[in-house]
Amino acid sequence: MTQEKLIVNKRNNTEKIEELQQKINLLNNPDSACPLCEQELDENRRNNVVDKTYQQQQKLQEQIWFLQEELSVIKRDIKSLNIEDKQLENKLKNLGSIQQEFSRIEAQLDQAGEVKIKYKKTTKRKRIY
Repeated sequence: MTQEKLIVNKRNNTEKIEELQQKINLLNNPDSACPLCEQELDENRRNNVVDKTYQQQQKLQEQIWFLQEELSVIKRDIKSLNIEDKQLENKLKNLGSIQQEFSRIEAQLDQAGEVKIKYKKTTKRKRIY
């Protein structure tokens, strides 16, 4: 799951928890009706509805904790990848300067080879004369 989706899911679950808390607050009023069918609730039914609502809240809270852990892992991975990216960029910069140095040395070797050939030709001519 992407970081954005995790954040959206966390926000949605937090909103649902708040809605459930409002529902519990309403149910704690002895004169409150059932939030679904709007019929009067006796104490036993009210307690059942409150318990189920608390359970829903707890499940949502556990999902939020899981999402937070996933977000932490993703953030840690992003940080690690950014560090690795910077290291690779530095290696590439070094590689560029090494390639330039290699090209410079290669050119010097070419020149040295040409000088050697000229020297051999010159010494050959001197032997002939």
